[in-house]
Amino acid sequence: MNRKTHISGFSIDVFEAAAGLLPYNITYKLIPFDASSDELIKKVARQSLDVAIGDLVTTTGHNQRVDFSLPYLEPGFMMVTKAKTKELNLWWFVRLFTPWMWVMIVALNVLIWDYCLDD
Repeated sequence: MNRKTHISGFSIDVFEAAAGLLPYNITYKLIPFDASSDELIKKVARQSLDVAIGDLVTTTGHNQRVDFSLPYLEPGFMMVTKAKTKELNLWWFVRLFTPWMWVMIVALNVLIWDYCLDD
């Protein structure tokens, strides 16, 4: 029984579109890899695999072993929190500092203002 594995997804679509834009033809075989990213990076570094396609994290250790392409998605961190239903409070920044910090901020501003007026 000869079964073919179908591999698909966003990263595969990006790879195939990029390969289609090359001015020459390349042949490739997609092989599913069910292990950690570190193991995948090791296989590429040892040249057991020519390339790895997917959601891989560039770390210092990984960068020393293999070359990465430029990211095709904007990387970044996000935080998802519960939305507040209260009305927006325009004085939210007041809570960021302790009362002692506010006293110091005012005192420093008075000293700087006084210094600037003397010149």
